[in-house]
This record gives sequence, structure tokens and C-alpha cells, in this order.
Amino acid sequence: REAEIAEKEAVLAKKEQELAKQKEKTQKLVQQSATASAEREAQMAEKEKELQKKVALLEKEKEKTQKLVQQAAAKSAEREQEMATKEKAYLDQIAELHGKLQDK
Repeated sequence: REAEIAEKEAVLAKKEQELAKQKEKTQKLVQQSATASAEREAQMAEKEKELQKKVALLEKEKEKTQKLVQQAAAKSAEREQEMATKEKAYLDQIAELHGKLQDK
């Protein structure tokens, strides 16, 4: 009877030892998973920062480009106005000369 109890205790002790090893393995895997997850999170945060910087730079470039386009449009409108003014002056001058020729 005591030998049987001792044998069952030995089996239980062995199972407890196996469970302790398994628990230790599980804890290691959980820790590794948590570490890997934290590393991925850090990498993602870094990538997000980089992308935000790129977006900010592109926004600045877009603003510069829009200003240049507006300046070019303003200059073009100014030139067109100058040309229209010159054309009117030439046409007025031609009409005046034509009128003088008619008078003679």
C-alpha cells in the first residue's frame, strides 16, 4: 500500500515537474511575443513619424508650387493688360493718322 502511494506520489511529482517546465516555456513564449509586438509597434511608430514628415514636406512643396502658379498667372494677366493697352494705343494712333490722311 505504501509503495503504491509512493509510486503515485512519484508520478504526481513528475507530472508537476513537467507542468512547471511547460509553464516556463509558455511564459518564455508569451514574453517573446510581447517583446516582438513592442518592437513592431516601435517600428510602426517610427514609420508613421517618417511618413508624417514626408507629408509635411510635400504640403510645403504644394504651397510653394501654388504660389508660383499664382505669381505666374498674375504676371501673365499683367502682360496681357500691357499688350491690350499698347494695342489700343497703336490702334488709336493708326485711327488718328488715318483721320489726318482723310482730311488732306
